[in-house]
Amino acid sequence: MEHLLQNIEKANHIEIVTSKEFICGADALYTYILTRHKKVSFVCKEELGYRYSFLPWFDKIKQTDTPSADFRIDFCFFSLELFLFFDTIGVSINKKMAISLCAGLIDETDGFSNERVSGIVFASVEKLINYGAEYQKAYDFLMRYHSLAFLRLKSILLQNMILQKEATVAKFILLKTDLERSGATSEDAKEIIKEAFTLPYVKTIVLVDEDNNQIKKIEKGIEIEKKK
Repeated sequence: MEHLLQNIEKANHIEIVTSKEFICGADALYTYILTRHKKVSFVCKEELGYRYSFLPWFDKIKQTDTPSADFRIDFCFFSLELFLFFDTIGVSINKKMAISLCAGLIDETDGFSNERVSGIVFASVEKLINYGAEYQKAYDFLMRYHSLAFLRLKSILLQNMILQKEATVAKFILLKTDLERSGATSEDAKEIIKEAFTLPYVKTIVLVDEDNNQIKKIEKGIEIEKKK
């Protein structure tokens, strides 16, 4: 990652290209690049939705590439990795960076519930709060706030959930009409199905389309297979 920072120093116009999975860390890097007095563009071609709208640079994110940039960063770092690197080399963490990094730790651990949770994560959150991260705001947006369309689809999917293999597998079938009726998206569905893990015996969740093509398969919060 040191090589990345060296290239940032040499560039005039930097383009950050990332996916929704790494959007919070990319937002923190955007702030860092601005502190280096560089021109920077921020690209994510996936739909992000309301839950990320609290991020400091959400309004700067676009879905088209920036041909004028002379250095492109394909950002695929988890927020903990980025924070620990910044912390190690003594980068000053301002409030905007703290908010983005703290949000990343919440988002990437599914609200501190998946395999990425560790003592280092909690210690890092504490540091970021001391740097000015609005933890409660980030948690509410990422883990509690949902659109009406999301809630409508949640009702449909949970009502039609099928338990298989002695209730250890929860199967969801996502119909096109479900999306049309609710106004939600397939990305919403991928979040909703995780609710099945609140059932005591469920270990695996499968989401399929109306032709029985697998969209997503997760096991105890870990995505292990995904097809489109």
